[in-house]
Amino acid sequence: MFNTPFTVKLARTLWLNAYRAQITDASGEYCATLRLFPQIPLDRQDVPENAPEAKLYLVILVEDAPMLTDDNLVSFETPVSVVVMEELGKLGMYPDSCQFVYPNLMTELEQPIQQ
Repeated sequence: MFNTPFTVKLARTLWLNAYRAQITDASGEYCATLRLFPQIPLDRQDVPENAPEAKLYLVILVEDAPMLTDDNLVSFETPVSVVVMEELGKLGMYPDSCQFVYPNLMTELEQPIQQ
């Protein structure tokens, strides 16, 4: 398991509305590197009158998390989502929800090519 509470160090990137985050545990040990992509809805004036209301949500790309396993996924995502969303709140962004994404390029590369 993880030594919570987690802390997050947030940095802006060169892309609009993209951030990089480093997650450490209660003892200051490195836990993960994340890429954050707040999905900001268009202004109401830029959409049709009858368009549904879209809310701000957050995509969290987990770039590196060496201690993460299938068994501790929930105990990682739950506290990480809280600290990340609190940190974005300091920037005036209040996501309604978040979605974690775990790319694994090696798994994809190891798959046989379908003819």
